[in-house]
Amino acid sequence: MAVMDLQKFIFEDNYDLSLRSRGKVMELSRAVQQFVRPGMTLHFSTHHTRPNAAIHEIVRQFWGKDPGFTILSLGLTSSSFALVYGKLVKKVLSTFIGDSYPAALPSPIYQEAYRNGTCEFESWTILSFPLRMRAGAMGMEWIPIPSVFGSSMEEENKNDLCKVKLPDGREIGMARALRPDLTFVHGQAADPEGNILMCPPYGEGIYGALASRGGVIASVEQVVSPEFIRSHSHLVRIPSAAVKAVCPAELGAHPGGLSNYGLPEFPAYADDYDFMVDLRKEGTGCFISRAAPMPTPGFPISARWGWGRIRTRPPAAWS
Repeated sequence: MAVMDLQKFIFEDNYDLSLRSRGKVMELSRAVQQFVRPGMTLHFSTHHTRPNAAIHEIVRQFWGKDPGFTILSLGLTSSSFALVYGKLVKKVLSTFIGDSYPAALPSPIYQEAYRNGTCEFESWTILSFPLRMRAGAMGMEWIPIPSVFGSSMEEENKNDLCKVKLPDGREIGMARALRPDLTFVHGQAADPEGNILMCPPYGEGIYGALASRGGVIASVEQVVSPEFIRSHSHLVRIPSAAVKAVCPAELGAHPGGLSNYGLPEFPAYADDYDFMVDLRKEGTGCFISRAAPMPTPGFPISARWGWGRIRTRPPAAWS
């Protein structure tokens, strides 16, 4: 192939994503059905914006089936409790497990699961958890960590910790890498091939995406053109090669919020604090009856509270 023909193939034909039609775009329900299997280790990214629509869809599809998932998440809060309440999970690795609003509070759902032994909970620090993800993303088996040692977590997590001696005689702590089977993220937008626009802060989301053995399921507010992605390429932190599916999910972070920092073309919405208060006040049964048994994909609040109220709240909340 001549040099000019090769350049045309690379820069014009092969990378003209508009020629690829729908690419990886699919309904969230189909992505969960196609890629999620019982016994998997699932990572739900917590870069402020959480993939709650995906969590709700997993609850719908695996309710009552005892799939025995292991869940990795920097924080398991709000409606994520449905995973444990529905006995979908055998183990959780996290840095915070409870309710985050109106204050940081223990969740009776998690407390009961802990007491009954229906779910195992493993605690890590907010530094050590993303560092373990980073090790997985970099292809390392172990990574130095400056925390955990000297606390009760050292004994509780001893199978994933060790100390090594440096040439100068000092000891440093090491933690084993984390590699989920699938990572779920929620972003502002993506093109059909899976180049995801995500606004900071990024938390452990990027590390988890690159550490994932099976790739990324990305829910997004909107699917956009490759040209729009190119003009905002500085916000693409997860490459399309790591993405298995792009799933349109408006308000897919609810009841969490979504920042539009760096993307003023898109609306932002804040955490739905009223919903969180109602969720804790009215109890688990109310939420599950409205969300989990729904036969069609959707969000647990759409019928009761309405999307209009959520969209009218963010400007003041984010100012």
